[in-house]
Amino acid sequence: MKASLKWSAMIGAVVIALMGMAVGIVSADDEEIVLPSIDDGRVNNFDIAAPVAVFCEFTYPYADDTDAGVLDSIQLWGLTGADDGLFHEVATISAAQIDAASASSTQPVLLSNTYGYSVYLEADGSFRLVAAPDAEGKVYEFSWDLSAPRC
Repeated sequence: MKASLKWSAMIGAVVIALMGMAVGIVSADDEEIVLPSIDDGRVNNFDIAAPVAVFCEFTYPYADDTDAGVLDSIQLWGLTGADDGLFHEVATISAAQIDAASASSTQPVLLSNTYGYSVYLEADGSFRLVAAPDAEGKVYEFSWDLSAPRC
């Protein structure tokens, strides 16, 4: 009888402890959630499984004003179908190409289409990248604009 009382007391203590733990759970408001990212300067840094990385390159006409960067180009680094599994530079879109496309049309304009990666300048001035379907038939698509972080 003493052994069963001892086990009952232990089980009761465990249940009470577990209930106390449930009350002590930290809510999302109390804790910062850090999302996985690739912090190498790419615009699509939170798309860690993306088949292509988008980089915006800037020039700085005033060396002492690092906030006054002017877009020089958009670079795409992606998989090319080579058996090495590495990312290679697949396209560079100059600021001059972007300016010419934005002045010439109010419809989306194809800026680049290489290695299955198509970049469009949308009518609202944003950019859209569409990648060819992967082996599972999934299409990667990413949109951004020049006010986005890093671009």
